[in-house]
Amino acid sequence: LIIESHIIIWFSRRKPLELRHFFSASITMSENLASYEKTLKRVAAVINKKLPAQQAKLLTAFAQQYYNNVAPEDLSTRPTEELYGVMLSHWEFLSQRAPGEVKLRIYNPKAEQHGWQSAHTVIEVVADDMPFLVDSLRMEINREGFLTHFINHMGDIQVQRDDKHQVIAVLAPDVKRTKDVSTEALVYIEIDKQSDPTVFTDLQNNLLRIINDVSLAVEDWSKMRAHIQEALVELEQNPPPLDPTDLEESKDFLRWLHSDHFTFLGSRDYDVISEGDKTIVRTVPGSGLGVLRDEGKSKERAVSAM
Repeated sequence: LIIESHIIIWFSRRKPLELRHFFSASITMSENLASYEKTLKRVAAVINKKLPAQQAKLLTAFAQQYYNNVAPEDLSTRPTEELYGVMLSHWEFLSQRAPGEVKLRIYNPKAEQHGWQSAHTVIEVVADDMPFLVDSLRMEINREGFLTHFINHMGDIQVQRDDKHQVIAVLAPDVKRTKDVSTEALVYIEIDKQSDPTVFTDLQNNLLRIINDVSLAVEDWSKMRAHIQEALVELEQNPPPLDPTDLEESKDFLRWLHSDHFTFLGSRDYDVISEGDKTIVRTVPGSGLGVLRDEGKSKERAVSAM
């Protein structure tokens, strides 16, 4: 299941917004910004201390984007060495990636092995940037009964790689994109600490499956919408022998779906065939889109059994 979340903020005109609330909010935002900048300066100091100058410059710019969506209070409660370790670990995971490759690893960071440690099991993801990615991963983690303690999503990051797929530059968000720049996403998640290797393997396989499903749905989204439009044209030009009221209601429903009221995950065409005294539903080869693109498990069925 993939969902899209929306937050709607409504301001009432019945009561004027009091100025003291506005000033209070402004002060809080200023304090948060100051706290965020102070934390990043500490991380930058560690970067410059531990890494060569050229690499430090690249990592400092990366750190600013990496923690950009994290609440200042979440950053301020973590040791600087831990923030550095989390960022560096994800950077190293990001540094080498082929086009379209999905990278995912689950591990328990240990100071002697990784240079930092955590009380939780860590999930790191590097993939092409796409909608629904974080929500879908979170829902799968919840479905399996794990408690999520922390999530950092660095989406829409612009990365430039060389011919060996190694990162050579991370562009600022406001820099105009060029053909040699890929848009990627990093997701960092902390869950309850696990130790069973089977749990690690099963969770990794399930999360990779989810990412693949999201990718298929996003890739074929426009094609599935086009199918709706084609069905509308067919109903307009070659209407079936149905009650006009029912026909119009069907067309209204398709228009509603097409007007961004529905998230298309997958579609597949079927032929309805009469064989003797049975009516069979059979997949049209090559018609599968999105999560239904794989037709290997599709079997013909009798209508009476559906």
